[in-house]
Amino acid sequence: MENFQMSERAGLSHREAQIAKAYAGGQTYQSIADTLCIAPSTVRTHLAPINRKLSVSSKLDLRDRLGAAEATKGDLDDAFPARPEKPSIAVLAFENMSDDPEQEYFSDGFSDDIITALSRSPWLFIIARNTTFTYKGSSVDVRRVAKDVGVRLVLEGSVRRSGDRVRVTA
Repeated sequence: MENFQMSERAGLSHREAQIAKAYAGGQTYQSIADTLCIAPSTVRTHLAPINRKLSVSSKLDLRDRLGAAEATKGDLDDAFPARPEKPSIAVLAFENMSDDPEQEYFSDGFSDDIITALSRSPWLFIIARNTTFTYKGSSVDVRRVAKDVGVRLVLEGSVRRSGDRVRVTA
């Protein structure tokens, strides 16, 4: 807990503190990304401002600054935020069930439209597209997704387009 308090004093967000602790503990971009349900490139993007805010220039300096011995996946799981009080939902990328792989943009657009429409409701907490689309193309357990992103509901589905006809299953 001291590490997070120290990093908060340095101006790090909760997510930056999680990334800094894991990276200083020796985890790879990919393992941090898998644990936090973000893209590895997002981990890399966060590290530059983390290093600047903590005035460090290397992984060793970061480890010394944070006093981190080793971060484990369990440490990061405990640091996930609690689910919000209001109804919360994550909309996963809809699967393209058409014979035409070029229709992928259509199924992605459909998912985007649902996320956008739901986000207009002040009574709902919606997970961002960039977060939910990290699960795209993989077989996922929706209970695990709900736990990972901190929501109560997960919407998944498929879109099939043939000519002028569209079939959506959610």
